Amino acid sequence: MTNNEEVFLRQMIVHFAVAFELILEGTPVDAQAFRNDAQEIFSLPLPKLAWRRAIAFQNPKFSAFVEQAISSEVKTGIDSY
Repeated sequence: MTNNEEVFLRQMIVHFAVAFELILEGTPVDAQAFRNDAQEIFSLPLPKLAWRRAIAFQNPKFSAFVEQAISSEVKTGIDSY
């Protein structure tokens, strides 16, 4: 992974983390579509590598959400976090 790729992917992780917090606060977003996006993106090789490098610095609830999205583990809704 190049430095530019890692910077971009870390910004993407921050974007996902902020969106996750906004959803928890009640922003009207399709939580299943958000989970599908997370699963699709974080399952790709470079985003997954960037995630593995960044996970230690993330909110535990957000980390659990991404890990379950990657593993395609089904939960009933974002409220489970």
